[in-house]
Amino acid sequence: MDKGKTAEAFVREAYDKGVFHGVYLLAEDGVILSKGAFGTRDPECRLPMQEDTVFEMASVSKHFTATALMLLKKRGLVDIDAPMKKYLPELPEIYKDVTVRQTLNHTGGYPDYKEWMWARAKQEGRIFGTAEVMLYLIESGDKPLFAPGEKMEYCNTGYCLLALLVERVSGVPFDDFIKNEIFVPCGMRSTRAYHRRLNGISIDNYAYGMILDNGKYILPDDTPERDYVMWLDGLSGDGIVNSNIFDMLTWDRAQRSELILTASEQAEMYTPGLLNDGSPCGYGFGWFVRQEEGIGLVVDHSGGWPGYNAEYLRAIDRDIMLILLIDRTGSDLDARLAFIKGMVDIALGKEPAPLPAPAE
Repeated sequence: MDKGKTAEAFVREAYDKGVFHGVYLLAEDGVILSKGAFGTRDPECRLPMQEDTVFEMASVSKHFTATALMLLKKRGLVDIDAPMKKYLPELPEIYKDVTVRQTLNHTGGYPDYKEWMWARAKQEGRIFGTAEVMLYLIESGDKPLFAPGEKMEYCNTGYCLLALLVERVSGVPFDDFIKNEIFVPCGMRSTRAYHRRLNGISIDNYAYGMILDNGKYILPDDTPERDYVMWLDGLSGDGIVNSNIFDMLTWDRAQRSELILTASEQAEMYTPGLLNDGSPCGYGFGWFVRQEEGIGLVVDHSGGWPGYNAEYLRAIDRDIMLILLIDRTGSDLDARLAFIKGMVDIALGKEPAPLPAPAE
């Protein structure tokens, strides 16, 4: 199979069916096999998408948070197996046994902050930041979902706490830390933690995420069901990193060259956490982890936020990298997920399943 031609044809079909709207890049051994930009990037649908357009990557950001923790571990400033409360003493006593490792693995049992913080931010009329996640745990009355290590349940709360930990230990704001310690050294010039609504700063060549509402695409800020994108715009750690396909390829090569972390340090991030019964949870430090027959170790992460979908995949043993960035959501979710899976299959050398017909 010619991966490049197959990917190009598959993406074109997805765009023509209204399933894909954004940019993508597929590379192997650092060589770009296929890339492209489809659609527009502004609410008025006047500005064409460009290959270097910048997107919100949502939870794809989590492996950058985990990388920041590994840098602090490397410097002897953080013990991954220590309780989070060692570094964040104001953490409620009911979380005293949750370790940094369990927080990275999503096995800490934290409840999700979104509903409480969304309502509280609207009530107070201000955009909440990462520090308010601690306020949520202290004041909400929400209890842990399960005992530490009992199971794995994906949770954004823990990764916001990890961002607070990075700030507390390093003495540097989290956004500045990942910029100075990761993005700048790697030459990722278009990548940043971007709080568009909080800071009121505009990025040139930016893709505005749009959602489908009553047959037309609008900003999620304009709907009461999705306006948490505005009220929670100050959070970091669980999302908010914005980038483009070329910077993500640059980051892939920086990881290969061990520019930030050694191969053994990266391997620790790719090791699934263990539950209390000794079974692996399938998640390392900021990465979903699996073995693929004929491919070897594959690590990846998806991202979803109103108006955006993202997928970042790296086949470690075969040096394959895929990045998908989408800025239109709310139409046929099943078809969009089928497209993402098809692109992952192509990247790993498999024929993709036919795309379903778009929903009426």
